[in-house]
Amino acid sequence: MTLDGAVGGISVRGASHVRANMPNQDAVGHARDAGWTFLAVADGHGSSRHYRSDRGAVFAVDTAIELLRAVARAQPPAELGRALPTLARDLVSGWRERVEEDIRREPVRERPGFDSHAVYGSTCVAAAIGPGVALFVQIGDGDLLASGPAGEVDRAIPQDPHLVGPGTYSLCQPDASDRVHLRLFAAPHPLSQPDFVLASTDGLSKSYPEDAQFLAVVRHVRESLRSTALPALLGQLEPWLAEVSSRGSQDDTTIAVFSVA
Repeated sequence: MTLDGAVGGISVRGASHVRANMPNQDAVGHARDAGWTFLAVADGHGSSRHYRSDRGAVFAVDTAIELLRAVARAQPPAELGRALPTLARDLVSGWRERVEEDIRREPVRERPGFDSHAVYGSTCVAAAIGPGVALFVQIGDGDLLASGPAGEVDRAIPQDPHLVGPGTYSLCQPDASDRVHLRLFAAPHPLSQPDFVLASTDGLSKSYPEDAQFLAVVRHVRESLRSTALPALLGQLEPWLAEVSSRGSQDDTTIAVFSVA
């Protein structure tokens, strides 16, 4: 923890993956750098076609955090908007570079390009919180929620109405850069200085039949941080996430949290 907040994350293997003897195909990461906080989660697709998607999720998290750190170093916070026109393209190309490097080390049977990238298919949800500015990035399903000074938790990136059921967008798609959602909040917008951010893979929200139930759970997490330090709370949440998954989505479930409480 630092004076300007705490950040952390946890990931649990889903019940369906335990039964099938499959690895956790989610990934989580976070970093601090010169007054900035970065966090990301990713969800590898997991089907037989995407048999290296656990690696793809790690590549997504690493790419997102590395890219956001580079953007924060290169631009003054007030000028962060300059990076937006190329950010989606840079996220996708950076992920594909990691995929191609992995394939060179360990070739796949698929044809180069989309077919080989699909082996690593993954979503990505990420955030960068800096001095008076917050940037949120998402491709595919998952959730990004935040609260400002008033304390009301809501989605930093609205749900995509085109994503229904099990379908999702992916970094492996040929048009992936067109599927990336970006939202930048600068002062005086309340979310330019969020006191709470939670990024999660879809294993959590899809464990609840109603979105209102999921949002209530996230609000409870925020309120719990008033009395419990983030590392301790994450320790308490880990077995709870496993239980929620086993009763709900049965999928891998991952969260990254930033809090100034």
